Amino acid sequence: MDLTAQLQQQGLMDENGNLESGQENPKTFLLVPPKESGNERGVYLTQKDIREIQLAKAAIAAGIRILMKTLSVTEEEISCLYIAGAFGNYIDPISAGIVGLIPRSLVSRIKPIGNAAGEGARIALLNKDERNMADKLAKSVQFVELAKGQGFSQATPLDCHTIELKPEVRQMCEANNCRMYDKCWSCPPGCGTLDECREKVVHYQQGILVQTTGLLEDDFDGEAMMETEALHKKHFYEFEKILRELYPGMLPIGAGCCTRCQKCTYPDEPCRFPKEAFSSMEAYGIVVARLCQANGLAYYYGPCTITYTSCYLLE
Repeated sequence: MDLTAQLQQQGLMDENGNLESGQENPKTFLLVPPKESGNERGVYLTQKDIREIQLAKAAIAAGIRILMKTLSVTEEEISCLYIAGAFGNYIDPISAGIVGLIPRSLVSRIKPIGNAAGEGARIALLNKDERNMADKLAKSVQFVELAKGQGFSQATPLDCHTIELKPEVRQMCEANNCRMYDKCWSCPPGCGTLDECREKVVHYQQGILVQTTGLLEDDFDGEAMMETEALHKKHFYEFEKILRELYPGMLPIGAGCCTRCQKCTYPDEPCRFPKEAFSSMEAYGIVVARLCQANGLAYYYGPCTITYTSCYLLE
């Protein structure tokens, strides 16, 4: 049994990876006491360590899924999974499968190959034919970015601690300038109070911010605005399906009101697809420009542009 499973079994870490060690600092877990560590400080597992593992898992697991989708291959069609470098030499394949870093069905097909870059350089220096082959392969490689590879213009990791839900944003919703207030489950008041939205958001630690930017002929080019919004939502739905396989409990927060159904059941009947519907960032009381700035992402891309922003909060 690995360490995380032991901590969860002992009730010291929840399913989202939040440490409650019960020690002097509940966000750290003492692995080796100072007297036995040889460094007089001890060896600890910290909350930051767990978050770094979660981020690495998210990137690698999502990367595998997206590459499989790009190449239209299934897990059954992959005969061997090569892993290079120290990572490949020292990784425990079984543990990697347990935590979801690598699909479990591929664990038995993992093959560590050591310092592939160094070996490749050696071969290229000694063999002209191999060097020419490497040159051809390099020119044929297709670069695939995770979120941007799904059609978004910009994407960046999201630190969920930077999310602020502001009552003044909700007040703007109440002004009903978009004509959607009290019209569907995804908009206020149907999506819940600000406190209820905050209760949903507080459980997440990291996520992804995505944007779609469109060009306008002028500031009144409504057709281009609607086309950009429709394109953004299309990619938003598609990427949500990929991420949902990796993060069943994820929370997608979109741009504009939900468009899963042509006509919402609000308020007469419950939402038809409560796990697939989404509310907008403004409906949650989020100042989108401020959230983008806090995570190193621009919000405005110059005259005659329109940008739609959404996010995925991951487990």
